[in-house]
Amino acid sequence: MTQIRVKNSVLECFVQAPPEDGKANQHIFKIVARTLHLNEKFLSMVSGELSKNKVIKCDLTFLKESELTKWMEELLLTLDNLAKDP
Repeated sequence: MTQIRVKNSVLECFVQAPPEDGKANQHIFKIVARTLHLNEKFLSMVSGELSKNKVIKCDLTFLKESELTKWMEELLLTLDNLAKDP
């Protein structure tokens, strides 16, 4: 089962994919991309490739200012909903 939630301003992902050959990281990228409404190609691992704690960078330079504002508004709604789930 895959679970995603916001806790203490951190996006937490729980996956069952094994941490072998990058399978867990690939699964996390898919979840984060879907949650953030982004294509995976705009995500990159900054740190934590072999760790349970990861830092993922989102490249949003392709968005125009008005698109970025809309994306951020949608993201805040999504994260707010995740934070409300137990």
